[in-house]
Amino acid sequence: MTLEEFAHTLRRRWRTLAAVVLVCMLAGLVTGYATGSTHSASARLVVTPSEEPVGQAPLAPSLLSSSGMQTYAELAGSHRVAAAVIGELGLDLTALELAERLETRVPTDTYVIDLSATGSDDQQAALIANSAAGHASALIDTLFAERGSGLTVMVATEADPAGAVTPGWWRHVPVGAVVGLLAGLGLAIVREILDQRVRDAGDLRASFGAEALGRVAVPHDHAKQPLLAPGPWEDGTWESVRRLHSTVRAGGTAHRSVLVSGVSDEDGSSTVAALLARLSAEEGERALLVEADPGAPRLAGQLNRDGGPGLADFLAGTAGLDDIVIDMSPQKRHDRTTLGVVTVGSGARPGATRLDVARFTEFLAEVSPHYDTVIIDGPVVSWQSDSVALSGRTDTTVLVLETGRTSRGELDQALAQLTAAGTDISGVVLAEPARPFVRKAGAGRAGPGIPSNSGRNA
Repeated sequence: MTLEEFAHTLRRRWRTLAAVVLVCMLAGLVTGYATGSTHSASARLVVTPSEEPVGQAPLAPSLLSSSGMQTYAELAGSHRVAAAVIGELGLDLTALELAERLETRVPTDTYVIDLSATGSDDQQAALIANSAAGHASALIDTLFAERGSGLTVMVATEADPAGAVTPGWWRHVPVGAVVGLLAGLGLAIVREILDQRVRDAGDLRASFGAEALGRVAVPHDHAKQPLLAPGPWEDGTWESVRRLHSTVRAGGTAHRSVLVSGVSDEDGSSTVAALLARLSAEEGERALLVEADPGAPRLAGQLNRDGGPGLADFLAGTAGLDDIVIDMSPQKRHDRTTLGVVTVGSGARPGATRLDVARFTEFLAEVSPHYDTVIIDGPVVSWQSDSVALSGRTDTTVLVLETGRTSRGELDQALAQLTAAGTDISGVVLAEPARPFVRKAGAGRAGPGIPSNSGRNA
């Protein structure tokens, strides 16, 4: 994982990291209060020349060096001293456990050893510290005597029972924070590796080397939203739709028919197709929105056209073009239709998921002279649907995926199927859940206004 990928993971998984750190700190707080406070007491040992010189041997400088003093300090907190203290006080501890409660240090440029001990109460801490100081003094004196050093160790200050008290949480909360930070980072990285969903444009770029055509914020219940009714769309959504419109139109007259298909069910492709058609009409183009997903028809019910003829009827030869196009123009320009809509129609059999793709080519040839842009709202891309076949009849295809729900495997499979069919793919649009949106009075409009239903055929 590169530094950039690590930073990207932190930006996206910071909630996981923060939650783990918080939980571990709370656990440390609870543990601290459960274990209670820690009492400590300290005694001081001083290395000094012996009052009874041993022979005429001079003092060895190494015995009073900083390394020598550190050695004496280690002896003062050793298991031997701990075992002697346990024997004297009758503590229910092992030598290893008591040694962990002893702490020694040598202040810089001194011949002093500070010995601290912790206990369950102030009296126990003082008893352990004083006992350890006495046994440490005897042990080091024995070492000095064996070497004839002329040195001795004195207990300069005994431990006071009224020693320092450290609350339990003071020790456990910082430990919990460190443990939580490490655990949170590990969990965030593991989740990032295991999460195969496409969550943003960075995932699309990293996994497929492609830039998103745009991001469209759609309502969380977009499957129930009217496709052609005016709505409180965010300004960023309209900017993305305009960029998408410009990209599609960049192909000139070659890109007059556009298939908009989703990678998975209910991913917002119908919303993107409707917005693209609405914007095209507002820009003065003659746009036709065609519903070509018999497995999930929506437009007929929203336009109160249930039972009316549509695309399936035209493909079956039971209806003509004038019978199936509904005029939904936001405004009439020179008495012409700027936005036409074709529903699936009553000719689609119940439960049907396929259209007569061969006849669909004839449909496009017949409507093309009358419209600048034909937007086809197609089914999900799969071998079981018509999207792959329809993509071969249209000039270009736009894929739509819902961020945070569509997996990379699903997108990879859809791209592979379309590429194998020789499809011209304009790119991928990211459909993102829209935040609650409130537009203030006078802050501008919420997108092109389309009549809910004119009821007029073109």
